[in-house]
Amino acid sequence: MTDDEREVLEHVRRFVQYRNIYVRPHGDERSRQKNVTFKDKRNAILTATRCLWQPDYRTYRLSGGKDLGDEPLDVIVVVRRNDVTGQLCDPSIQNVLVP
Repeated sequence: MTDDEREVLEHVRRFVQYRNIYVRPHGDERSRQKNVTFKDKRNAILTATRCLWQPDYRTYRLSGGKDLGDEPLDVIVVVRRNDVTGQLCDPSIQNVLVP
């Protein structure tokens, strides 16, 4: 993982510990199709071991995490940087993938 990817992973983990993360419409639809609950997504983020920047989609793939049933679950998140401060903005969930 790069330093930027590591920073994003820690940022998203801190965020979901204290707040509800916004799930974009596509991510919500995919979650329903795969019977993935909000708590499953939260747990997968908190237990993720890797973060990979996906430049084609401008998203980060958080992988190595598990849902509440201890099954593998990857979460695709969108995280942007503030153009002025350079700080990471609030993340949102774009998609979920069962590897």
